[in-house]
Amino acid sequence: PHAEWLRLPKERFIFLPYKANHSKGPAYDIPIGNFIFSGGNGKRDYKTLVDAVRDTGIPVVISATDPAVLKTIERLPSVIALAAREPAFAQLQAAARFVVVPMIDTGLKGGGEANFCNAQWHGRPVVAADRMAAEEYIVEGETGYIVPPGDSAMLRQRILELWNDPAKCAEMGRKAKAYVDDNFTHEAFIRRLLRLATLIGSE
Repeated sequence: PHAEWLRLPKERFIFLPYKANHSKGPAYDIPIGNFIFSGGNGKRDYKTLVDAVRDTGIPVVISATDPAVLKTIERLPSVIALAAREPAFAQLQAAARFVVVPMIDTGLKGGGEANFCNAQWHGRPVVAADRMAAEEYIVEGETGYIVPPGDSAMLRQRILELWNDPAKCAEMGRKAKAYVDDNFTHEAFIRRLLRLATLIGSE
């Protein structure tokens, strides 16, 4: 998508996958909670998420540590908005039934990649509203779902689908954990950086 957005040849780009930051330490052993989680500050579209869960009664916990972002989140009876820093942020991800990452469509990556990876590393499926980076980290229908940014109706459909099928949600979570363990751990990221540095140094 970046090549198309910037109108540059694809050959000009090198894709260096990001990582699950939480994989630097041991995983939290927390039973799956009765809520969905969303968090982060940069480029988040919490309005679309709140619209998607409106009148569903599904408990949602949203964490935004930027006060300016936090105050924009509409407080529905089922929505809790707070400012959770690490390790509380990771604990909430690990305890959620699944994670939703709603991104604003700016045409550029940034802000969502760590959440995509971290949530899956905790064994939680991810429902991402994004068109730029999610497809590089989420296996559609296997480890989560990707919907168009700003599409609250489609986001609502995927949220209800996972919420109403705990067995499917758990199975997708297991696949998500295995997928990140194989591809997006902190150690894998370091190895990629070293290979890239070697490649650049040899030119």
